[in-house]
Amino acid sequence: MTGKCFDLFTNITYFIDLFNSYTLLLMKIRYFVIIINILPMLYLGLEFLILVLKEYFTRLDEVNNEKLRFSIMTFFFVVISSLIMLINDIKNLTLILPIITFGTAVGIILMFLFMYMNKKLSQANGLIISIGFSLYIFSSILRGFLAQLAELKGIFIAELIDMFIYLIIFVGFITKPKYS
Repeated sequence: MTGKCFDLFTNITYFIDLFNSYTLLLMKIRYFVIIINILPMLYLGLEFLILVLKEYFTRLDEVNNEKLRFSIMTFFFVVISSLIMLINDIKNLTLILPIITFGTAVGIILMFLFMYMNKKLSQANGLIISIGFSLYIFSSILRGFLAQLAELKGIFIAELIDMFIYLIIFVGFITKPKYS
């Protein structure tokens, strides 16, 4: 929720033309923090993806797994960081968030669906969590467009949608599945 408050603050200062260059710098710093926070989730998501791919590709051993994961994570970090540094306005910067969150969210969705379908998770409802993260992907795409079209009002709507989605994800973590 701290990030949501920060997003609202930076968007309000941007739209009322206070400290635009500082606001852009703060947003870029925030996006770098997001990237750093997403890397561990990306690592875990890639671990699950590689586990599934191992069944189809016999050449994936532990050493190759680590190299592949490290290569993908490095590529992700370099490309997204370069994009963030090159963009010079907040409206276009907000369009990068879906790119940042998409891969990790898909990994989380697949991981929790797998655990739900195989009845591996008894303390949380993987189906509800997967639905919540699916909605999160949709909302992160929607946020960029709402910011472009409806500006401040659109951002408030997007933030409210996100808070509702976080509530769904939270319910998934505190609700036990029917099979437990």
